Amino acid sequence: MAAPPCPPPAVPRLRIFTVNDVYSEGPNGRGLGGWAQLASLLEEERARAANEGIPSLFVVCGDFLGGSALGEAFEGRHVVEMLEVLAPDMVVVGNHEFDFGDEVLSRYMQASSYPWLGTNVFVRSAGSSATPADWRELDLMPGAARWHVVDVNPPPAAGSDAAGVKVGFIGLCTPATPNLSFPSEDIVFGQPVDVAAAAVAELAPSVDAVFALTHLREAGDRALAQGVPAIKLLLGGHDHAPMVSYEEETLLVKTGMDNHYLGIIDVVFHPHHDGAVNVVASPTLLANHSRVPHPDITAVLAKFKAEQAARIAANGGNEVLFSVPDGCVLDTRSEVIRRREAPICNLIADCMHAYFAGKGAVGGIINGGFVRGNKTYPGPCDITAGDLQYELPFPKTISLIELTPAIFKAALEQMLINAPDAAGSFPHLSSSLAMEFDASLPVGERVLAIKLGSVPLDLSEDNTDTIRITITSFMAVGGDSVDSWLRGTIVEDLGDDGPHISALFIDYLRKVGSHLGPDAFVPAGRVTQVGVPADANE
Repeated sequence: MAAPPCPPPAVPRLRIFTVNDVYSEGPNGRGLGGWAQLASLLEEERARAANEGIPSLFVVCGDFLGGSALGEAFEGRHVVEMLEVLAPDMVVVGNHEFDFGDEVLSRYMQASSYPWLGTNVFVRSAGSSATPADWRELDLMPGAARWHVVDVNPPPAAGSDAAGVKVGFIGLCTPATPNLSFPSEDIVFGQPVDVAAAAVAELAPSVDAVFALTHLREAGDRALAQGVPAIKLLLGGHDHAPMVSYEEETLLVKTGMDNHYLGIIDVVFHPHHDGAVNVVASPTLLANHSRVPHPDITAVLAKFKAEQAARIAANGGNEVLFSVPDGCVLDTRSEVIRRREAPICNLIADCMHAYFAGKGAVGGIINGGFVRGNKTYPGPCDITAGDLQYELPFPKTISLIELTPAIFKAALEQMLINAPDAAGSFPHLSSSLAMEFDASLPVGERVLAIKLGSVPLDLSEDNTDTIRITITSFMAVGGDSVDSWLRGTIVEDLGDDGPHISALFIDYLRKVGSHLGPDAFVPAGRVTQVGVPADANE
């Protein structure tokens, strides 16, 4: 005879489901991820919580609208439609939510059936000179919510006298967003710790606990936990590796990226002898692997993919540009291109160099985060123009910059600031350049050598000679917080109406694609990290 079910707990409980940073709509090559697969998993887990008598919430911690080919094609409308099906209880804005401007974002926020938290996202009036330090004088961005309060009631079996709890949720976006995306100059991002401290102080009299949804780097999350210890649970994004950790008594959870994992946090609210509530949270990361796709989400994606395919076909997207040989792999996975040299990025850097070579460019450089496909193409297979449009969705072009070798080194140092951790700023060089770096050294002292051909550059500040390098228009304005590029001189810029990098790359491959052999699909020693095993650079 089966054992009788356990009685429901007598104290309030809450189960929170969370994901963050979703750029790929489907599973990766290992069967992890996918929006439709997540929908099926979430449906199962919501039902499980309901059967256990536990109320549940589903939250998304930023970077879900942009950063993908479908996102760029439809300004994130496919995700907005999917979220209406998935019915999140709240989301927090991340930097990629601003990829299409704040007017588009505000329209989505105001039309949604769930709150978009933007506790530190403000707007200043036309002509205002307000800075982030002046956030108290500013209004929230239209459509954003400062916080959201949820009532968590004890199970019915606990009796009518059992007390429930109120939980306040705040949401914080990275202040680096203007260097990562495209908010207008009217949008102001307050410093997370200052804004959160004020919000918690205001919320405290009316809630029993405060949790935070964030889109910050881990260091920012830890600073928030230290600066505002009243926040007992912090569900984050922006970093693309799964993580479960503590900062003092605050639990930090991130689920990685691309719906590979569903974060599940069981929270129990125990009454404390002083009348306060003691929060006890237990996290789980559940792999979203090989799930049956949910038909409702599948239908939404099919609609948008069909329109995208028609657009690509109309623009020559079925044209074969080169082939991956048998035994080779073209790898665009984020875990590769954001950590070490990658052949796909080498080819793009070569293209950028070639475009301005006639105007004195000695090399080209691309950041790993510019490539978004996050997949592998095992040979033998053909790579089409449509594949490259998928991999390079950002509508950015290139600039020719003149600068001293010392400034070039300073820019590379900033691009490597997160090494050895994965980062979108990781640099990839054209064949005319090579560099060595040591990620164990202090920030700003990691670049050991840069070569132009076989000749080391003189990187001293006294060297006033200049070189010309092709960079992206995103980098040219200090994107990824690499402001050293601003110390150089822009010699030529293709402008907002110029050809996008995807178009330049496609045209380049029409000329050289048929000549690519197996060597083009392995690292060429352009970016070498010293002090690590040799295979760490492969």
